[in-house]
Amino acid sequence: TNILASDHDFQHVISMRKFERTLTFRGCYLHVYAGCPVRQVALECASQGLSGMEFLIGIPGLLGGAITMNAGYFGHDISQRLDEITFLTVDGELLSINDFKFKRRYCSVQEMEGAIVAGKFRLDKSCEAEVRGVLEEYTQRRKATQPLGHPSAGGIFKNHSLLPKILPYLEKTRIGDAEICMSAPNWILNKGKATFNDVMQLIRNLQTLAKERLNENLELEIKVLP
Repeated sequence: TNILASDHDFQHVISMRKFERTLTFRGCYLHVYAGCPVRQVALECASQGLSGMEFLIGIPGLLGGAITMNAGYFGHDISQRLDEITFLTVDGELLSINDFKFKRRYCSVQEMEGAIVAGKFRLDKSCEAEVRGVLEEYTQRRKATQPLGHPSAGGIFKNHSLLPKILPYLEKTRIGDAEICMSAPNWILNKGKATFNDVMQLIRNLQTLAKERLNENLELEIKVLP
């Protein structure tokens, strides 16, 4: 998720769905493999009465990608709970990494060649009812603030608070089947058969306006594979 890929073919694509997806709880620690769906992580933690991963509810994709992108929402992110990463290098070496750097939608493993195999997380003891209450609250907030009815690559820009200031000057909010969601303008929706170029043209138009009108650079949150 959070990837915008061009329309041509790619080589050497790793399918995370082929990775192990088992979760193991030991006290307040969770060991989970990279192929586990993020939603499942949130729900399994709730069933164990452990809090700290509720923010993952509603985030699409698998755990390996969530670590790589330091996924987060509601003021929380992966970095606040991650204790250790198991990483497989391109040479076949299995590493345990507990010294990594984070920032918004970034983990330093992005600079390494290989793939995340698993992660270990620190959680807090709570009760199932309380954790499920938080899950429901977060689910409703997502439904109220995010356009979940159409496919998209997720939030486009990190500094998206600039968008309302430039949208009135945008000539087109739709190119082909790619359309900016006016109720949540950091999302570009696929209304049919949107292409990579359709979406990129909207992104470039917004970046150009931000520079011309505000002298600001709109920084991409999504990863673009040209």
